Amino acid sequence: MTHYADLTPYTYFKNAADYVLNSTGLPTLNVGWLENGQPFTTGETSKEFQEKLREFCQPEYKVIATRGFHVCEFFCNEDARSNAEIRVLGTKAIYATPELIQHYIIAHHYQPPDEFIEAVLNSGHPSSAEYVNLRKIVEGRNS
Repeated sequence: MTHYADLTPYTYFKNAADYVLNSTGLPTLNVGWLENGQPFTTGETSKEFQEKLREFCQPEYKVIATRGFHVCEFFCNEDARSNAEIRVLGTKAIYATPELIQHYIIAHHYQPPDEFIEAVLNSGHPSSAEYVNLRKIVEGRNS
């Protein structure tokens, strides 16, 4: 997987980010694009945050699924793999993260930026109409 520093502009699928910005007025920012050999912040996160994030990582709420998949590069004994991304809507940005973020947090103690944690905790459920619309926008379907 490609490494992107937290809170930098999302460019992995640039057309999707541009479409989101044009449709919502909010930039899309990277969170959790970790790579072996690149430093990342560690720490503990609350169970409440972890449980709410787990909701976003369910298969029906993922976006931009690819044909291939990426496995965790941190040499853990888990079969952690990813082939999609999730989106979390904040007040100032939409956060793009690989679905492996949940694994990184639990297995490797990755600590996402506070503004991402706050966005997850203050967010509606990923099944809400707001998120259904956001996923359509990300995927380039506006109807």
